[in-house]
Amino acid sequence: MKITKIQAEIMLQKMPEMAESIYKDFPELKHLKGVDSWYKLGEINGYYISEDAEIREFDNNVPSDPKDRNVFATKKQAKSALAYAQLTQLMADCGDCEIDYSKYEYKYIIGRTEDFIEIVRDSYTFNFLTFNTEQIRDEFLEKHEGLIKTFYQL
Repeated sequence: MKITKIQAEIMLQKMPEMAESIYKDFPELKHLKGVDSWYKLGEINGYYISEDAEIREFDNNVPSDPKDRNVFATKKQAKSALAYAQLTQLMADCGDCEIDYSKYEYKYIIGRTEDFIEIVRDSYTFNFLTFNTEQIRDEFLEKHEGLIKTFYQL
């Protein structure tokens, strides 16, 4: 039996036990269950980057506190953030990475599509690993592919 979206909304209110079945046909009716602010999270766990640049586990089961805003939900995310910090320093070192997005000029990007690294030429899309020249982008990828894969969580 087919129902309309309006009927589905009524059923959700009157028969919440049918929710999972209704959400299969009308996934747009499923609301985000999360809190509306980081400060309302309650207890948090995860991983952080220590002062000596080590990934450490944070498993205190303590209420979210402003001093703990540097805790990542997963170890892979923490490793990605550490890799990005390193990549930004390496990008600055190559001297051609101040990107002016207001100019409609080609920029050379190292990105991720599905489960692989790709190189792209684009004129207006922001990306974290963007260079002014194709040569610098390609050389950067060659030298730092491992770190780039960590950043993109591959």
